[in-house]
Amino acid sequence: LIEDDEEEKEFESALWKTTRVINLHSLENNAPGELDFKISHRFGFINQGAYEFFGLDNATIRLGLELGLTERLMVGFGRSSYEKTFDGFLKYKLVRQATGPKSSPIAISAFASMAINTLKPEDPEMDVLFSSRLSYAFQLIFGRKFSEGFTAQISPTLIHRNLVETTSDKNDVLAIGFAARQKVGK
Repeated sequence: LIEDDEEEKEFESALWKTTRVINLHSLENNAPGELDFKISHRFGFINQGAYEFFGLDNATIRLGLELGLTERLMVGFGRSSYEKTFDGFLKYKLVRQATGPKSSPIAISAFASMAINTLKPEDPEMDVLFSSRLSYAFQLIFGRKFSEGFTAQISPTLIHRNLVETTSDKNDVLAIGFAARQKVGK
């Protein structure tokens, strides 16, 4: 018998070191069964000087839980001080970077979230519909680990708000995020 020398598919690991890259989601997910408690802190404007403690006094914070359900799927829930927002998300690895048969030079993840603004209306007589408080975000995250020291990603994003402040504001906003990581030492 001739030994089968067929090359095995090998998935790239640790494209990023965590599920976040500053404000963006990264291509990484929590391992199945892994629950992560995240505290995200966003400073306010630093140009307000010492009186606002260089952005600390008007900062926002988000507390969240993220759970890996499978190797490819994770969910998360959180609460932010900004507009007293509650949110939930799903992130799924569509394509994993791999070498070998049926290899892929890039990784692709899909991200979807829904948030609800729970601020009381400024006018107590105003009746705000539940659906008006909802907003949604959708992202495709494309990335590649080029070497042990360098990873990059691009994240086209669609944000939809059911209710906007003025008629000149758009309900749908398109955005694009970029992130890169360069290892500089051990």
